[in-house]
Amino acid sequence: MVDACLCCTAPNSNQDRRWARGLCGTCRNRHAALGTLHLYPTKLRRSADTAEDYAILRRRDPSMSRAEIAARLGMTLVAMDRALVRHRARQRTAANH
Repeated sequence: MVDACLCCTAPNSNQDRRWARGLCGTCRNRHAALGTLHLYPTKLRRSADTAEDYAILRRRDPSMSRAEIAARLGMTLVAMDRALVRHRARQRTAANH
């Protein structure tokens, strides 16, 4: 999660998930209006990458908890679990076709 806006440095004290580009709402709207939002890329992560990194960390240290792995990946536990579920569902769908 982003701790402060990358533009104006306003704190993100409640860890608002809408800060996907690292910008507070005011700066995000301003950059969108100015056409400079592309200067702040999204912080999205492919579920396949999350699954691969999860597997690597799990193999490296089997005693590491899921919460610890999520923290190492820079994600919340819920976000990591959802990404893993999405990845497994895509794998099952691909295997059935």
